Amino acid sequence: MFTRNRTWLSVAPAIVLLAVPVALAVGGTALLAASTTDLSPALLTLIFIPWTLTGAAVVARQPRNPVGWLMAMVGAGSIMAFFVEQYAIRATVLAPGSLPLGPLFAWVSHWIWTVFLVALFYVVLLFPNGRVASPRWRPLLWVSSAVFAFVLFSFAFAPPQEPTAGLTNPFAIEALRGLGAWVEDSYWVFLAVFSLAVLSVITRFRSSRGVERQQLKWAAAGCGIAALLFVSSNYAPGGLLADLGWAVAVPLMPVSFAIAILRHGLYEIDTLINRALVYGALSALLLGTYVLSVLALTGLLRPITGSGDVAVAGSTLGVLALFQPLRARIQRFVDRRFYRARYDAARTIDRFSTRLREQVDLDQLRGELIGVVDDTIKPSHASLWLRGRHRP
Repeated sequence: MFTRNRTWLSVAPAIVLLAVPVALAVGGTALLAASTTDLSPALLTLIFIPWTLTGAAVVARQPRNPVGWLMAMVGAGSIMAFFVEQYAIRATVLAPGSLPLGPLFAWVSHWIWTVFLVALFYVVLLFPNGRVASPRWRPLLWVSSAVFAFVLFSFAFAPPQEPTAGLTNPFAIEALRGLGAWVEDSYWVFLAVFSLAVLSVITRFRSSRGVERQQLKWAAAGCGIAALLFVSSNYAPGGLLADLGWAVAVPLMPVSFAIAILRHGLYEIDTLINRALVYGALSALLLGTYVLSVLALTGLLRPITGSGDVAVAGSTLGVLALFQPLRARIQRFVDRRFYRARYDAARTIDRFSTRLREQVDLDQLRGELIGVVDDTIKPSHASLWLRGRHRP
């Protein structure tokens, strides 16, 4: 009975962390739909729900790890900011007095978005175990807390330079206008603080071993792919492709964080990175080869055939013929450059396989086998037992 109650006590916060942001997202969408037909802000906000979902999953399994709570706050903070802003616009701008506590929500809308940034910063700084990389990074924890508290105070009580959607700050202090203008223009402060957090992750990775190193690889892979999607979405021809890039990139980061913390498929990351390097380089080379061959053959054969169909067909066949040998060469290069230990182990096993076909001395073969095991997997101790023949 106690175990069952303890399970519910660990799962209940996760349910609340997920249910509240979803309810706020639905409410904010309803408020937005009542005033406009453009629901793109609501759709962009909904993609932060995976942050709350994965954070709730981490909290349910590891309630003492603050990273799970912070991940949930990243999603909840963005959704809460969206809801509060839509509520304030409805209550004070579009239909004044139609909803209660309009001025209070208008005030909260000026600073609630900092919850998202603060939570995201601490996710980066404390990932994956909820502690800083080393004691020398502890001052950054306190300095960043003071910086964020100062920024929150400024946005809460300084008059806004350009009110969003006509929202004013009912609790603004006019004497703080200059402070608010300085903080709004000081983007370098956020950039410096987040850069230090990323630097702490790099130093943590360099000194990490075993499980923690695999966890950091998962986080790096998720953030790296998300960054590529963010950059490519900015150059995508059309709003749909750009929104699709954001819709994939934003949830990808918390999913990789959750996999790393919960250690589900933790050691699959090496295979994923290997395949990504191999097939990414292979795709780029084959695409370049195909385009160049089409252009070259088209220029050579068009005067004879009168069309480029032969060039396209010949280039396609050429690329198909290059696929397997090119993939093998790239795989060897990637293993030799990024997975040297595994590459050396494979070469050792290949050499032993050749010797195995030629060696007939059992004692010498046993010594070589133990040497191969020691070179490839490096055990603390290795020995070999051979079962003797049973004589009648």
